[in-house]
Amino acid sequence: MPSTTPDSVDLPRLDLALPLPEEAVSRSRTLLDTTLRLAHVGGWEWDREAQSTTWTDETYRIHGMQAGALPPGSLDHVARSLACYDPADRPVVEAAFRRCAEEGVAYSLELPFTRADNQRIWVRTTAEAVKVGDSVVKVIGIIADITERKRSEAALRESEQHFRSYFDLGLIGMAITSVEKGWLKVNDRLCHILGYPRDELVTKTWPELTHPDDLAADIEQFNRVLSGETEGYALDKRFIAKDGRTVYAAISVGCLRKPDGSADHFVAMVQDITERKQAEVELKQQLAELQQWYEVMLDREARVLELKREADALRQRLGEPPRYALELKAGPVADHPEASAQP
Repeated sequence: MPSTTPDSVDLPRLDLALPLPEEAVSRSRTLLDTTLRLAHVGGWEWDREAQSTTWTDETYRIHGMQAGALPPGSLDHVARSLACYDPADRPVVEAAFRRCAEEGVAYSLELPFTRADNQRIWVRTTAEAVKVGDSVVKVIGIIADITERKRSEAALRESEQHFRSYFDLGLIGMAITSVEKGWLKVNDRLCHILGYPRDELVTKTWPELTHPDDLAADIEQFNRVLSGETEGYALDKRFIAKDGRTVYAAISVGCLRKPDGSADHFVAMVQDITERKQAEVELKQQLAELQQWYEVMLDREARVLELKREADALRQRLGEPPRYALELKAGPVADHPEASAQP
């Protein structure tokens, strides 16, 4: 019987370049060390049985020391790390570590820290226990450099303090309003402008207090901000105060958004320009009255000139020289007194 087995079979080629387990572990460790360095996070381990402490390279860097500067496993790691905390904070760190090592209670602390090179930073130190049965055999922790975050938080607090100071200073009406158009927070100046006590004003919405003829324009601009088309707007509008009087105001509105881009709340500045508007109205009235008087005077001057022309024409018919010829030639506003035109 002829054989059905081929003379040769193409077997899949083995990839002999695959990393050995030791190489894979080394690569993983390198990746982990790089990740922790970029994140400014160091790791450490305390072994109860061996009474030894181990630091990662990034832990050394956070302490301002060269990697491996201390003997491997040496308890000097603990003393050197503790010395970097402020004297008032050292008992807190010691107590937290002792409870973790003896009772298995995890901890996380954020504290100021002075590195071995005297650089001042902030760190977060976190640890948890590893137990075998009911006994703690190890404590594993991390130490993270959080200086940049602390600086950002300090800058934010300072900015918020400046805003609160400006808000409460009362140079201009200010409010924080919601996307539902309610007053969330108002300052004393705005309460004075609108004539409402604070506890009553925050129960209302700004459309309720807006003059009906100005509401549509305000809502249109507000909706543009809600849709993300713009970040704020400014316009002149009228409010109706609690006592019914009309308050003219120049408003500027800005939007603060959530991380997803949607509107969180609004900051509004309200300047009372009622006196300016009233002065503008009075000025327009005065200008209108002056225009009327000017037109009356022009009509009167035109009539006087017409009478003078008629008088000169009559004198000419009587064979007398014209009396107002020079004045009429000069125009309606003569540069010379009427007497100078007399013969």
